[in-house]
Amino acid sequence: MTDLWLRIFHYRCRIRTDVPEARQHLQSVFPAEGRPSSGRPDFCLTLRRAPRDKRSFRLSAGHTLLGAFTDAASAVMELDHQLLALPVKLSKDLAVFHSAWLAKKNRAVLLPGAGGAGKSTLCYALSRRGLACGSDEAAAFSSGSGMLIPFSRKILLKPGSRYASFADGGISRDNVLCRMDGRRYLAPEKLARAAPYKILFVFPRYDPAAPPAKAGALTTEQALHLLLNNLFRLNSMTQPLFRRLTRALGPGSAFRLTYSDTDRAAGLILNRLKNT
Repeated sequence: MTDLWLRIFHYRCRIRTDVPEARQHLQSVFPAEGRPSSGRPDFCLTLRRAPRDKRSFRLSAGHTLLGAFTDAASAVMELDHQLLALPVKLSKDLAVFHSAWLAKKNRAVLLPGAGGAGKSTLCYALSRRGLACGSDEAAAFSSGSGMLIPFSRKILLKPGSRYASFADGGISRDNVLCRMDGRRYLAPEKLARAAPYKILFVFPRYDPAAPPAKAGALTTEQALHLLLNNLFRLNSMTQPLFRRLTRALGPGSAFRLTYSDTDRAAGLILNRLKNT
């Protein structure tokens, strides 16, 4: 068994595995985190081959079985999912939204949206234009301080993305999930740090039949409704954080973005961010 340590938001996670595909995936997609000299992990995941059938796999959190799988790709897919889902479920001090986010100096841009909205492609396009990447998948706010906490992982691009050809060929060849569904992972130019940013909220929707990039203003009530629709766990929202986000969603700080041209959309976001 191999022990791997990752930082997921501000938690220390230990993964124990005897599955080479899992070890390769984690080491290639998440930043390395050395074993701490003291203290216990905040949560643990174990992926191992079943004792009596080496062709099947079991994933557990502590003593709780999360799933049994008949192939390594499905097991690694669930492990990858649980690295986000488990801290979201167990956390008592974070509110996590389905959203990409990036930062520059004291400002950040959030890109909340469901799968297929174009978050990851826009995230990589903005990272190539000098913004530091916090995550292409999850925006975690500290319930007390309101700080944004990074989810440090390489940007995941679906098959057909215009940036897929930029991916590291070695990762694409060796990673079991890349081979399974054609996804690609790209390292952002810079990683964002945890901080209480001034935020621009952009709700993107990719539509190949739409104009290159079209923005539509949102009221505070409209933006708050859209934002809460992307909250992973509604009861994680505290009153202080709700008030903080409501103030942040003031006039001019939130808009819809329908686009068919990633470069034009990224340029529009950068112009708005400069004036936030």
